[in-house]
Amino acid sequence: SSASMAKISMPPTVTVLQSLDIDRPQSGIVTQNKSITVVGKTGKQALLVFQSPIKTTVEETETGNFSIDFPLALGENTITVSAYYANVAIPVQKKLFVYRIILE
Repeated sequence: SSASMAKISMPPTVTVLQSLDIDRPQSGIVTQNKSITVVGKTGKQALLVFQSPIKTTVEETETGNFSIDFPLALGENTITVSAYYANVAIPVQKKLFVYRIILE
């Protein structure tokens, strides 16, 4: 009978708060500014990497809040934000698309 089957015990899961929320800018915005401030939240003690074709910046967050000025090239800027956590192989990633234009 099925009642005699051994129960499979699952190991307790350890929940590490791995999150990455970008409050601003919204992806897809258009600006004339030479840089943009990226503001958001992660889990505590994350290592943040901001990458675009023109710059890479690394920032550590103790509290989980971050605000960083990031330079923009003319035209389309793809900014990849990665949050790395201890003992986790794969980072949490978000992509931002920001367009910088010059109005004559």
